[in-house]
Amino acid sequence: MTEVVIVTRHKALVEYLNKLGINGEVIEHASVNDIKGKVVYGVLPYSLACETERFFEVSMVIPFEFRGKELSLNDIESFKPTLTEYKVVKL
Repeated sequence: MTEVVIVTRHKALVEYLNKLGINGEVIEHASVNDIKGKVVYGVLPYSLACETERFFEVSMVIPFEFRGKELSLNDIESFKPTLTEYKVVKL
């Protein structure tokens, strides 16, 4: 089974993903060594996303007044996060 990595600085986002049955190593900032050949949930630049086995972007529309702040599980759920799988290929 392929290793799962969650890239986020928000503990509540990890909680949210865990509620969805998504568990794995949690890191705040990813390098190629952290994500290469793994299933990754979070937000990555293209240069790293192309190194993953599978990449799921977690996207939310976060109101301006919440940006840069620690989010609660209730905050995250209210922003209705979506998981979108992308296949990024370096040409």
